[in-house]
Amino acid sequence: MDKIAYTASGRVGVLDLITGADNSISILPHSREQVGWVYISPSGEKVMFHTLLEYDGTAIFLDTKTMKQKIIMDKYFIESMQFDGWTIDENPRYLELGKDVFVIDLITLSRTVIGTPTPQP
Repeated sequence: MDKIAYTASGRVGVLDLITGADNSISILPHSREQVGWVYISPSGEKVMFHTLLEYDGTAIFLDTKTMKQKIIMDKYFIESMQFDGWTIDENPRYLELGKDVFVIDLITLSRTVIGTPTPQP
């Protein structure tokens, strides 16, 4: 990859490691104590990052072409939900511990369950 995504000082952005271009924007205004858990898609065009207020998490999508953000999940218990990667069409996949693996459509925000977690021996 030639790009990295980051959060710092109330901003979320993407740094191009080849050109040095740094494109960032202020994080959506909402209550938060921490920001992190940043994931950039394989194409570098989509970023997922997460905020935390006490135990409530918020998952936010950043479109790196338009630099627009969208909250895709709000007020979920942070210890029960984990980002699990990107689908082929670059929608985020999440694991809800003890329940389901699901994909969030970034346009409609609908969730599609694609399986259940299976413990490894």
